[in-house]
Amino acid sequence: MKNIAIIGAGLMGHGIAQVMAVHGCRVTLMDLRAEILADARKHIHANLTLLAGHGLGSSDDIETVLKRITCTGNLQEAVCNAELVIE
Repeated sequence: MKNIAIIGAGLMGHGIAQVMAVHGCRVTLMDLRAEILADARKHIHANLTLLAGHGLGSSDDIETVLKRITCTGNLQEAVCNAELVIE
């Protein structure tokens, strides 16, 4: 599976999105609240930076991983190409 939709961008949602994107999946992260989506991207970036600082991943890969994650507030958009939906 390469296209994953995650409904809910809170603590668990953005963590799952991060893991899936690190492993090469294209992720659509959906939440009704734009501020939660914005925070999710910031948290993922911070997590990847922290991990790279500890030798668990490369700081050169952070932007590549983030490009695999699309954020949306539209449920239909989030799931239209998904091979797996996580809620």
